[in-house]
Amino acid sequence: MTFVLQLADDAEQPMYSSHLIRALHFMLAGFDLRARPGRWRDGPVYVTGQHGVVAYTAPDAALVPELITALVVELNRAQGPALVTAAMAHLNLVRIHPFRDGNGRAARVLQSLVLGRQGMLTPLFMSVEEYLGTHTPAYYEALATTGDRFLPDRDAGPWLRFMLQAHVAQAEAYRERLRRFDRLWLDLMRLTGLAEDDRTLGALMDAAMGLKVTRASYQALLERDGRAVSSRSAARDLMLLVERGWLAPVGDNRGRVYVAASPLAALWPGSGGGR
Repeated sequence: MTFVLQLADDAEQPMYSSHLIRALHFMLAGFDLRARPGRWRDGPVYVTGQHGVVAYTAPDAALVPELITALVVELNRAQGPALVTAAMAHLNLVRIHPFRDGNGRAARVLQSLVLGRQGMLTPLFMSVEEYLGTHTPAYYEALATTGDRFLPDRDAGPWLRFMLQAHVAQAEAYRERLRRFDRLWLDLMRLTGLAEDDRTLGALMDAAMGLKVTRASYQALLERDGRAVSSRSAARDLMLLVERGWLAPVGDNRGRVYVAASPLAALWPGSGGGR
């Protein structure tokens, strides 16, 4: 996904190609040479469903290069809505099943890349990976509607409806998450009396959500915001937050971390308190 992020806003906009798809697969499966990372499969593939019954038979391995070529040609000339183009790229790649293993992962990454390159915000926010992970049976049911073999003329309407619903659900989940972050930020300012631009608020927010804060993580947070401070200043900031009763130190010396003290933990459900 980091590679996808780099390509999403690439001014040169390199064309889709079989090499790009193979590179994505290599990054996904490179840790396991048995999966032939970055190489097309060399034999038949069968996807089994419940009770070990074959639910899908992939095209013959000899057809894979030709089918992938057709897929990238279609992607390079696509003019339709980005959500539809991305969903169909996912469907076609997973139905071609070009790799020995990791086809689903490669299809989901390709979908995110298509969304990013067509300007749908960032791939991280538009990805439905989280939704699919919690709705796996429905995902497989949607795939099953396209047939037990590679049938490019089969109606993809049920699949597209499922995927568009997934995007809506994911967008609503992100919106609610952002609302909770906004509420937490306001609650933090009310509790602490700190100004909105106080540099310690970011560390307090992390701690309130249950994360462990260290001097190094605090410095990295400030550096990302363009407000880098020395190690001494960072340590002094954290100790001040401890003195005020908002953070609690755990451990000694280099192993020390800071967690939310009770008043802070109570601001975020699941981190020691509740709203």
